[in-house]
Amino acid sequence: PGKDCWPSDQEWSAFNSSVSGKLLQTTPVAASCYPGPAENSTQCGVVNKFWTDAAWQGEQPIGYDYPFNQSCLPVDVSAGDVPGSCTLGDMPVLAVNVTTEDDIVKTIRFAKSKNLRLVIKSTGHDILKRSTGYGSLSIWLHNFRNGVDYHESYSSVNTCAKTNWTGSAFTIKGAYAWSDVYPLADEKGVMLVGGNNKGPCSTGGWTQGGGHSGLGRYFGTGSDQVLSARVVLASGEVVDASPCSHPELFTALRGGGPGTYGVVTAMTFKAFPTQNVTVTYIEASSPTNNTAAFLDVMALFYSSFPYLSDAGFAGYGSWSVGSPAPLVANHTMAYTQSLTLLNSTEAHAIAKFAPVLQKILPHNATADIELSITHRSFPDWASFFNTKPDTVAPVGAVGVSASRLLHGPALTANATLLRDCLEAMAGSPDQQTYHNINLHGGAIFTHAQLDPYSALLLPAWRKAYVHDIVARRWNGDRAHDEEVARDIREVKVQAMKRLAPDSGSYMNEADYGNVDWKEDFYGASWDRLSEIKMRYDPEGLFYCLTCVGSEGWAEGADGALCRV
Repeated sequence: PGKDCWPSDQEWSAFNSSVSGKLLQTTPVAASCYPGPAENSTQCGVVNKFWTDAAWQGEQPIGYDYPFNQSCLPVDVSAGDVPGSCTLGDMPVLAVNVTTEDDIVKTIRFAKSKNLRLVIKSTGHDILKRSTGYGSLSIWLHNFRNGVDYHESYSSVNTCAKTNWTGSAFTIKGAYAWSDVYPLADEKGVMLVGGNNKGPCSTGGWTQGGGHSGLGRYFGTGSDQVLSARVVLASGEVVDASPCSHPELFTALRGGGPGTYGVVTAMTFKAFPTQNVTVTYIEASSPTNNTAAFLDVMALFYSSFPYLSDAGFAGYGSWSVGSPAPLVANHTMAYTQSLTLLNSTEAHAIAKFAPVLQKILPHNATADIELSITHRSFPDWASFFNTKPDTVAPVGAVGVSASRLLHGPALTANATLLRDCLEAMAGSPDQQTYHNINLHGGAIFTHAQLDPYSALLLPAWRKAYVHDIVARRWNGDRAHDEEVARDIREVKVQAMKRLAPDSGSYMNEADYGNVDWKEDFYGASWDRLSEIKMRYDPEGLFYCLTCVGSEGWAEGADGALCRV
């Protein structure tokens, strides 16, 4: 904006008319809390109330779950906060509230003709700054919702002979969050391999980046479930991608990264008949805050994860030696995890978990460790999922997070190395380092062997039992925040890499500042994905940080995007 090459007011007006008045001049979400034309104490109160609500952020044209630039954070004047400056930072200056494919086509063609930076935002659930961009025009997909169709038998609508799926399926036509879709699956008595967090967009970055799920161990990653996709290309052409039509694009969309091959307007996903669920709940804590004793127990759990996955268990957990809030009872040095078995019984779960319990029980006999193992059965997946406390995550706070995929040898080959790395990964209690651990394996290991169109997901997924996310929060003090970033990148992540040097990171839950992002996010799939990117977007219209094709661009000192 402000440069000679920026479109004139007349050009913007003509474009706005072409999209039926859907062009929006953006304003920072918290602008109402600052002196200026947008100041409004009532609206500022609303912002403060809902800042940590993902659904509310998604309703804002430039609302983001994790506002890393911190250029306009909410302030509470009534509580004595003093407003500083409020700017857009790296957020889009304009957005198109698209509701039709024609809106998307016209936005793409206008951006291309005027050499504008273009970004794509659906729910805004992104921790890698891929849906923001300085001076950009945003394709805002929140209101692009054209229905969800259920197919009891996919064969009734399948037109591709190379797709042999005959089970149930859902065609999701728009930017629906998983929270919108799950109730529809529940009504039909089926399961969708979607996010544990219900906030991300079902057809957006979650799926296109791979997508881990509580059902992944049984059916594959989220990207493995895609049967077809509808895409608006950089040329403005609208195509259907499947094994029979644009198969390379179809393959790239199934785990090759979001926001860079085109704008996805619809996807069809496999659905599976629901099954009963048996859950093993693990709680381990140190009431005496004995870090050494607690990490000894964590090392035993980590080394048991391959066995547990092979025995059929899967599920999500978290641990910390100094959690910002208590994890178990009033303990902040604690670990909790819910492990599921499908189509099983409590007796079977108890028997399968017994070898792990025998390893842990001696530690439970000391004053330093408290252990609780309980089991519960549910008649179907929805009954279990709807009891989970971790499916709606608070947003609004920012920090630095990173992840590593841990395979069998990393967890079982060297007990001393595992214990040493856990020490570094844990940090000291005052750092309040937090780990989320997701147990997968199973069908994720085998799916690529059965489906050649799943071949471009990061190969490390196909041998990793555990996806481990490590995070620390910022507090707004620059020196502290820089130390947090350094600690995550130079200490925590390096320990994880020592443990699993030949692995990688889940691109959707990784460090946007990772200098090894090509290797860690894409691995051996990089070259082929780059070829597909060049075929479908040779001019690089679709750019996002750490996405395929981004290596050809760099941000200048003024924030503008320039070719390198």
